[in-house]
Amino acid sequence: MIADLDTHLHRLFARDDWPRFLLLGTLLAFTAGNVVSAVLLSGYATRLARSVRDDASRPTFADLPSLARDGVRAVAVVAAYHVPAVVAFAATAVAVRSRAVVAPELLAVVAGPGTLTPGTLGRAAGGAPAVAVGLAVSAALAVVAGYLSAAAFVRFVRGGTAGDGLNLAAVWALARTRGFLRTWLVGVTVLFVTHIAAGILSVVPVAGPLLAAATTFVAGSLVVELVADRSPAASGRGGDERDAGPVTVA
Repeated sequence: MIADLDTHLHRLFARDDWPRFLLLGTLLAFTAGNVVSAVLLSGYATRLARSVRDDASRPTFADLPSLARDGVRAVAVVAAYHVPAVVAFAATAVAVRSRAVVAPELLAVVAGPGTLTPGTLGRAAGGAPAVAVGLAVSAALAVVAGYLSAAAFVRFVRGGTAGDGLNLAAVWALARTRGFLRTWLVGVTVLFVTHIAAGILSVVPVAGPLLAAATTFVAGSLVVELVADRSPAASGRGGDERDAGPVTVA
């Protein structure tokens, strides 16, 4: 798997226009909090994954309207799997605000500092278990959503339509394979290490934030290529294909 990471890293920078590619990607990653940038990044991730599927050269940021359409569909597919986690967290936040809190700090974060009154603080002990369970359920659902949405993204890329990514039977057929689980864990590890590195780089004066954005963009592109390449070719028809071979790039 480490050799695969090295191969895909070289592929990202194999073309002569890689400085422009890196600059555009860095600027989008730097402004990823903006909806437009996030959609364009998602569209590029879709193109990148399809280039692996088709054994084609690394895509560019050309044709922004088409890039945005792909991005909107990718975001919609991924967001759909996070709805249960969002609902669970929202329910927990409502419970914290209306009944009890674990601590003044938690109440200030979830419900706002204006709710810190003697009455709410006095009910803290009674609501602590319910809030703890709510937060635990939200966290667990977020992890499951992250895993299933990654499988849904692969199905979306391979099928070409949002419906492919929302086909629960097909997504589950891929998600339950050992090969996809291993690939996902490697990808999560890469992103975790990148997050730490980006945090360190961000404190560098002047250029730090841009260096962090560049690191995040390259690592994200690397993970997209890896997941698209190494995910097993599950049929999505309900059969058990746990030992299906990986899809590789020549």
